[in-house]
Amino acid sequence: VYVRQLAIHLRNSITQAAKDGHKSVYNWQFCNCLGVWARVLTSPGAEEILRPLLYPFVQVCIGVINLMPSSRYFPLRFFVCRLLNQLCATIKLYIPVASYLLSVLEASELSRKPVGKARKWTDIRFVLKVSKLQLQSKLFQDHVCTEVLNLLLQHYAAYSYSIAFPELVLPTIHLLKRVSKKTKNARLSKQIKQFLDKLHTNVNFITQKRAGVNYTPQEFVNRADLSSLQTFKPTDETTFQTMSPLERYLQIQPSKSEEVQSDDVDWDGSKSKRKQSSDDDEDEDDQP
Repeated sequence: VYVRQLAIHLRNSITQAAKDGHKSVYNWQFCNCLGVWARVLTSPGAEEILRPLLYPFVQVCIGVINLMPSSRYFPLRFFVCRLLNQLCATIKLYIPVASYLLSVLEASELSRKPVGKARKWTDIRFVLKVSKLQLQSKLFQDHVCTEVLNLLLQHYAAYSYSIAFPELVLPTIHLLKRVSKKTKNARLSKQIKQFLDKLHTNVNFITQKRAGVNYTPQEFVNRADLSSLQTFKPTDETTFQTMSPLERYLQIQPSKSEEVQSDDVDWDGSKSKRKQSSDDDEDEDDQP
C-alpha cells in the first residue's frame, strides 16, 4: 500500500458522513501499513532516497490521531506516537509528538473516580480500542498515564543532545507541573515528579554545554556546518558514560508498561486463566 493510498483512505473517512466512517482507518490492517512504512523510512540508507515521503507520512499519522480523539482510542494514539518516535530517533526529524501525548493527561476520564470492574485487562500495546467498562477503571488510568510518560521519555531522549533542548521541553514542564498539582492520582503525581527531575537534569546538562559555545544565534544560522552545531552528541562512539542524562535514564529504565500490565491478572488483582471472550461492546476489528 502506497502512502498516497493511506492518505486517500484517511481523506475518505474524514469526508464521509457515515457514523462508522472512521473504521476504514481505525483497524489493524491500516495501522500495520503505517508500521511497515515507518520501518521502511527508518531503515539504513533510506533517508536520502525516501526523504520526500517523510512529510506526507507524518501528516497521515497526525491525521489518524485527530480523526476521532476519543478516550477509547487512546491505545491507537499510542501506537501511532510510537511510530513517530521511531522517526524522531532515527532520522532526527522534529515532530510535535508531545502535544498529542500531553493532551491525554488532561482527559476527563483520568480525573474521574474509577468505577466498575471488567473481566480481564488486555495489554494496551496490542489493542486499538478499550471497552466502556475498561475506560472507567483505575487500571486503565494507571496504564494510560504510564504509557504517556514512557512515550514522552522516548520522544525527548531523541533530542536530549539538541542545543535547543531547554526551550523544547519548557511547555511540557509547565503542563506536567500543572497536572501533578491537580491530579488526585498519587501514582501519577509521583511518576510525573520523577520524570520532571530527569528533564531538569538534562536541561542542566545542555545548559552547561551551551556555556562553552563561542558563536551567536545569528552566526549559528549562517554557519555552513549547521548540522554539527545543532547537537552536543559526541562524534565518536557513544558509551553509557558519555550519554546524555535522559538517554542514560532511558537505557536503564525498565518497561513501566510491563510492570502494570499482565494478561493473566483480572481487574480485581486475582490470577485467572486466559479467557477467549471479550467485552460485548468491543468490535471485532479492534482486536489484532
